[in-house]
Amino acid sequence: IRVQLRGKAHAEWKVTRSGERRSTKDDQNFLDQKAIIWGRDKTEEVGNIPILLKGNHRISFNFPLPETSLPGSFESRLGTVRYWIKAVLDIPYASPPQGMKYFTIIGPYIDCMDERYL
Repeated sequence: IRVQLRGKAHAEWKVTRSGERRSTKDDQNFLDQKAIIWGRDKTEEVGNIPILLKGNHRISFNFPLPETSLPGSFESRLGTVRYWIKAVLDIPYASPPQGMKYFTIIGPYIDCMDERYL
């Protein structure tokens, strides 16, 4: 079972100039952490393969957030700042089931009308 924490900003806009339409976009990653919370990495040598028995299981894990301030979650027509956790269950010879959960980071309050931001 692999888990990934990700925080990403995406901005995209279209500009039409002299009849020519251009698209400008950019991505920036704030967080990208991965962990194997059960089993072993695919790159390890073949040996005893751990088997997770059928049933309900709870496996705890954590990703400490960096000490620096992260930008707050944001959604608009021109761009987004999103954070999510994704879990993938590796199954040999099958399509791996996965789950994804978005969460919100509430960033520091910024007054855009403050003199230093104008």
